[in-house]
Amino acid sequence: MRLPSRRNLVRFAAFGSALTLCSYSAYKSRSYLFRAATSGALGALFVEFIFHPVDTLNMRAKAGNRGAPQTFFRLDYANMVDKFRGVGYVYYCYPLPLFIYYGIYYWARETCRHLAIDEGLSSAMAATISESVFILVMYPFELFKTRAQAAFVGEKPASMWEVYSKSSRWKGRIGNFYIGIVPYFITYVAYVAFQFGIYHFVVHTTMKRQARTRPSFALIFGASAAAGALASCLTNPLETWAVVRQTGGRVALNEFLSWEFVKRGIVQRVIYNVSVSATLFFALEHFSSLFGVQFSQ
Repeated sequence: MRLPSRRNLVRFAAFGSALTLCSYSAYKSRSYLFRAATSGALGALFVEFIFHPVDTLNMRAKAGNRGAPQTFFRLDYANMVDKFRGVGYVYYCYPLPLFIYYGIYYWARETCRHLAIDEGLSSAMAATISESVFILVMYPFELFKTRAQAAFVGEKPASMWEVYSKSSRWKGRIGNFYIGIVPYFITYVAYVAFQFGIYHFVVHTTMKRQARTRPSFALIFGASAAAGALASCLTNPLETWAVVRQTGGRVALNEFLSWEFVKRGIVQRVIYNVSVSATLFFALEHFSSLFGVQFSQ
């Protein structure tokens, strides 16, 4: 398999330099919301990168393509490239939507707090609002990423431009970029509401009991892992439905209600989301601290 071309390496370095410059500008900024949005986007982007291979296994299981899980831990170049299919969408397309996501999240959460709404409920409401906006902005790229990840092992991955061109020509309508958005929207709005709501409820309740000003590592890990596991189990059938639609399939009602459908890919999803949830909230806590932002206080 060929190594990345010089053009791709230059593009990667240039985009990374731009991200670094923007991050430094946010670090020096007096705007609380700018620093909060940047710290959240960097934390989430970091987590998306390191757990992308596990997400790839999850997408393949739900699409009915289990691939070759026994090769997952092989470190040869071809296998590493296969595990990171679709990661270009994360690197180039996620930063701006994630910046918008966390900007809206912090603004909505502070608004809810000023209205004297419970901490767990205010976090759930803020996450629901920000996730809804994020999906509407980000969904076409998420669709392309899922299709790249769900491709059969050994199949030649299409470039971002090839996927875009094929989708835009297919039946000639803009709706091709939003196939499966209804189940996807329901899945992830429900997921983040459970995840953020449970996490902040557990963290703030424990911090008040222990009279702490910042959560400990054990508290962050335990609360986020529990939130990720519970939210994953509750929304797994919805995500399976979304992936099947995104990859061109259809789901009948009797199939959706079957036990086989409910548990499809649930092990991969729980492993992925527990890992991501624990790492995400740990990253958000520490990136926010670095940027002088209060995430759980």
